[in-house]
Amino acid sequence: MADVGGGSAGSSALAAQQPEGCPAPIDDDGFALTDAMRRWAAATFPSLDVEYETDQFISHFRGEGTRRRSWPDEWQKWMRRSAKYASERRQRQPSNVIALPGQTLPGSQPLTGTDARVAGWLALADQLQEGGPA
Repeated sequence: MADVGGGSAGSSALAAQQPEGCPAPIDDDGFALTDAMRRWAAATFPSLDVEYETDQFISHFRGEGTRRRSWPDEWQKWMRRSAKYASERRQRQPSNVIALPGQTLPGSQPLTGTDARVAGWLALADQLQEGGPA
């Protein structure tokens, strides 16, 4: 749990809503990740980091300080949304970036700016030498 005892507007607004040292509604209600929830997430979204996403979920609702009717249902919604966002990020390809051989590995940085333009022209030159675009 992060110590955010500063003078920001967000922390003072939260302090007015919830006295310091008072547990957040998610903690009051006793939300906990169960084995059944882990099994559901592993079967439904095998590539999702359940522990990380659950920590994000808890931190979000601790910071927000709001109560939900059903924490397990809210958690499932969070997991579905996280999986959807992860899928969209994997599918999204910047239109002005061309990956060179060796840059398709996970975690590699795509070329940008002048590097991307030069790589694009080189790729076009290769296509022309091979007889035109595929």
